[in-house]
Amino acid sequence: MMDAPQPSFAATKSVIFECAAIKFKHCKENRFPIYTERVVKAFESTCKDELMTFEFISEVVDAILINKSGGITVRFMNDAEVDVAEAKLCMSKRSRRE
Repeated sequence: MMDAPQPSFAATKSVIFECAAIKFKHCKENRFPIYTERVVKAFESTCKDELMTFEFISEVVDAILINKSGGITVRFMNDAEVDVAEAKLCMSKRSRRE
């Protein structure tokens, strides 16, 4: 296209965007180190009764995943995932400390 006497701007732009899309398709942001401190602070500063509030969940949860067998996993904003069994274990440990 670059060597054409009259290159098509639209076609060239389309190829450039297609190439950029392919390159960025395989990029994955590693959010773990960036957001972990924020998630930890949110849990430390929240009492047990406020863990299920919309405000808390929207602050730290990225997605709630349901697998084929019906199990639930919570993906936090730092890409860490916790299933229900792990969450229950953590909650029981926290209750014993309080």
